[in-house]
Order: sequence, then structure tokens, then C-alpha cells
Amino acid sequence: VALVATGMRVGELLACTRFNLKPATRSISVPGTKTAGSAEDVSVHSHFWPSVEAAIPAPARYKALRRQWLAACEKAGVSVRIHDLRHCFGQWGVDGGIAEAKVQRALRHKTASMTRRYTKSKDKGEAARAVGEALLAAQTAHENAQIAAQGGSHVQA
Repeated sequence: VALVATGMRVGELLACTRFNLKPATRSISVPGTKTAGSAEDVSVHSHFWPSVEAAIPAPARYKALRRQWLAACEKAGVSVRIHDLRHCFGQWGVDGGIAEAKVQRALRHKTASMTRRYTKSKDKGEAARAVGEALLAAQTAHENAQIAAQGGSHVQA
């Protein structure tokens, strides 16, 4: 959840400490791990701030995180790379009506062509809100499916 909600690279998440968290502004001071230019503040949808706080500092290093991710993907019957979560941020931002240039800034890409590789089809906070709304919708759909699978009678439309 933290990777999708922030659009961070896995290495950036793993490099963060509690000192990178800015609770007052619901943002993270992301250290530049790929390039010096990738160091920047990233906004987070307020609903997903607790997930981000729980993920920073990361409870596992890369190998353990990857092993857990692969096990979860196998159990779910999907083939998704951890880095694809960053792609979700870009795609859902564009799908939510955010201008590609804003998504490009939120992902800290130098070029629009790199952002287009993520999205295929003025305010980073706006992108964070749109991605947060997409995550909320997915979470609600998942919870409703679980209720329906258990024979619940009060499934929300």
C-alpha cells in the first residue's frame, strides 16, 4: 500500500527512516536513491498515512520483502513485480484525470516519455489524492467481495 500510495521506488522506501516522515503535511522527504534529482518531498493521501507510517522504516530488507511479495502474488494467482506498484501510481493518477505533467512531477521523472512508459494511456498532492481515491475504491471492492463470499447480506453497491 505504501508503495502505491507514494509512487516511491522500492529502494527509496527502504532508505527512508522515521526522520523522513512529515506527519503535519502528510508527506515524506524521499532520499534520492536513483539520482540526486529524485530526492524530494512526496505527498500522501491522508487515509493511507497510517500505512506509510507502518512501512517506514521498512520492517524487512529487500530480499525478505521480495520473497514475501512473490509468495503473496503466487497465492493470489498473479504475476506482478514490486516495481509495478509504482506504475499503478502513475496509471491511476492519469486515469483519475490528473495531467500527465503532474504525474511526471509526482513520480520525479525527468522526461514525459518516461512517465508515458508508466501510464500508457501543478500539484503532486492532487495526484496523491486521486491515487488514494483509487486505492479506497479497490479496498472497498475487496471488502465487499469478502463479505459476499462469506454469504453476507449487506453488500454495498
